[in-house]
Amino acid sequence: MDLRTNGATLALAGILTMGLAACGGSADAETADAAPPLVEKADYAEAAAATAYGSSETLVVYKSATCGCCGKWVDHMETAGFDVEVHEMSQEELSAVKKDKGITSDLLSCHTAEIAGYVVEGHVPADDLKRLLKQSPDDVKGIAVPGMPVGSPGMEMEGKPADEYDVVTFDKAGETKVFASH
Repeated sequence: MDLRTNGATLALAGILTMGLAACGGSADAETADAAPPLVEKADYAEAAAATAYGSSETLVVYKSATCGCCGKWVDHMETAGFDVEVHEMSQEELSAVKKDKGITSDLLSCHTAEIAGYVVEGHVPADDLKRLLKQSPDDVKGIAVPGMPVGSPGMEMEGKPADEYDVVTFDKAGETKVFASH
């Protein structure tokens, strides 16, 4: 896909950029200098290999080092009992992870994760992920909360009412089904 000519992708990228700024993320030089070291490309490959052959009980999260809402989502998942392993990386590396995991523009959010062979995109509530893992459907590749809806785990904003949003599952062909509505 050529990002220069795909208006929907550019619009979503702009929305995500505004969302990152709203949740404490920043791409300015001062924040970038203060951010933790980025995961090198070789480290991503190593982490992906370890996940493929390691514990399926660990939620492996790929996120930007500067995204505050992603960190809040990780906290939500840990509070819910998930063992979480975080890999912070540049936006370019994160985009490569999303492409590798089959995340299409209609599913796109700010972070990507995987557990037990499933891809997890965005601010999926812990209870919905637990239900997916318990049901363990063979025809599902992953679960997602597209965009960054206010009120989803990690996107709570004081004084702002929660958005209504859907949690969707998706298959290898990219077909989606509503899994839960909030």
